[in-house]
Amino acid sequence: MKLDEPSTEGPHRPAVSDKAKLRHEHRQSVRKLFAKSAGLTSYSEDMLPKFRCDPVTAALAASDRRLAREVIWEVSEMNWRCELRALDALLIETSRSEWLRWEREQAVCDVWRETTTQSAYSALFCSGNSRFCWTPVAEEGWRERAGNLYAFARIMSRWPGFPTKLRDRLHVLEECSSPDDFDDLEKTAIAFYVSTFVQHYCLPSVPLRRLSFAPASGSSPAAIHTVS
Repeated sequence: MKLDEPSTEGPHRPAVSDKAKLRHEHRQSVRKLFAKSAGLTSYSEDMLPKFRCDPVTAALAASDRRLAREVIWEVSEMNWRCELRALDALLIETSRSEWLRWEREQAVCDVWRETTTQSAYSALFCSGNSRFCWTPVAEEGWRERAGNLYAFARIMSRWPGFPTKLRDRLHVLEECSSPDDFDDLEKTAIAFYVSTFVQHYCLPSVPLRRLSFAPASGSSPAAIHTVS
């Protein structure tokens, strides 16, 4: 071997081998995931997928604007759920404890919980009669989501810089009956969440949106509005 050639032996060789082995194991795990657990059924024109327990044909998907808006809205909510969980894990450092990680993930799921019997690890909408859609304040049913706003604020109460206005009212938020007070507290919570997300990720968060009516009601087209 020439003197100017790098040696293939020495203390660094085991580390390189371990890295290569770990990379290979990761690749194999990903291949296994997509080959079995997450395999997608090949598309066919006669397939009939379901959305909220209702069958959706190709013709319906192409023509029903209400359905399209509901699908887009639900995807947006799912994205927000992932962002909220990631930001909370970053700020609380859930990697310190498996129990703490589970506890915080459970708290995030509670933001979308509709009933006390609903599984916190279920899909965002596990039944066809789900009516959760961040109903605008003063519209029928708006007080039914007070528990969801409370769960959202309770998560952020552990974060640095949590607004005093929210902390002082946190214990009575679920019982708030004034539309103006509720709307003000909700805007404060959203503003704090968005500013915190931008501060730590240097990216805009998923816009928080609401449908103008409950997903399971009515037949008129749904409208999607940004929650400000």
